[in-house]
Amino acid sequence: MFTTVVVDPGHGGHDVGGIPENIIPEKDVALDVGKRVQKHLEAAGLRVVMTRSDDTFISLGERVRSPMPSATPSFSVSISTTALRAEARVLRFITARRRARR
Repeated sequence: MFTTVVVDPGHGGHDVGGIPENIIPEKDVALDVGKRVQKHLEAAGLRVVMTRSDDTFISLGERVRSPMPSATPSFSVSISTTALRAEARVLRFITARRRARR
């Protein structure tokens, strides 16, 4: 069982997301969803570690290096909106991966 969840809101800083002319940048949507997920997880008694909690760019290399020690059972949630035009019917924005115990 895991007690810690790493929440990774995608984009941030100079990386606004896929379609520059979007009214709301994808980075803002991902961060908003990430903070909402954080509140729900903490309310459920889990420890939450955010890879970013403000409009900061985090490189892919930094994102994949978990902020948790490898011995800590944790679950990672990566949040990213997919840039789609108005005619799109489906939007996938949350994927999850559980870290194996060592």
